[in-house]
Amino acid sequence: MLDRARSPRTVFDESGTYTISEAGLYEVTSRSVQKYHEVVFATRDLRTAHEMVEECCRTDLDRTHPLLEQSLWISAVISYSKPFKPNNARQLFNAKEFVRSNADGEMLNRHHYLITLRDKMIAHDDALGEGKQVTIGLPYREPRNYLEIGIDPTSPRIVSLGSNIAREVEPHFRLMLKIFDDYRNQLREDTLRNLVDSKFREVTVIGRAKEAALDVSQEGVIRRWPRIEKT
Repeated sequence: MLDRARSPRTVFDESGTYTISEAGLYEVTSRSVQKYHEVVFATRDLRTAHEMVEECCRTDLDRTHPLLEQSLWISAVISYSKPFKPNNARQLFNAKEFVRSNADGEMLNRHHYLITLRDKMIAHDDALGEGKQVTIGLPYREPRNYLEIGIDPTSPRIVSLGSNIAREVEPHFRLMLKIFDDYRNQLREDTLRNLVDSKFREVTVIGRAKEAALDVSQEGVIRRWPRIEKT
């Protein structure tokens, strides 16, 4: 009985005996289960992004709640892009390659458009959606005081893509979500079947699963990723 309870251990021992004596949720190492989880996380990101862009399709939002519309647009593009950017906690499912293999040319163009919005306009500044012309306001005669000169930028800036573009891209968000969700459903069935057929050969039981402590406070984040002083 002690051997059956020790961890880490396999689900079946060398003699073929099932080592789990109590039903419950167990923490494991398993590449197949981890990959499935990563597909679930990606699908969840895309579902959130689609729900947000659906709200951006409302024609009254930009007039009555412009800040809300701006926030929804930014969040929709960031959430959509999340599966396709470097993720240290997602190592086994290559979402980029999955899209390349399952999307046609038109869909890839729309996908590239959204990722570029994220990279060049929202997360970074590459003069997309905001003018960068350097200007000075000068009086018609020689200035006698510095207050007669204007140096503040007057370039236009797009803060929201608006309901028209939202309606253009919403079908893409919906289709991308469907592709990922269909794959998630199929992968779930395949993973479960393979686990049973292989007698959980690639699964190592670490122990009983514990409730994760999700700490996003400043103290918790800095403890996990300390600030590095530059020398």
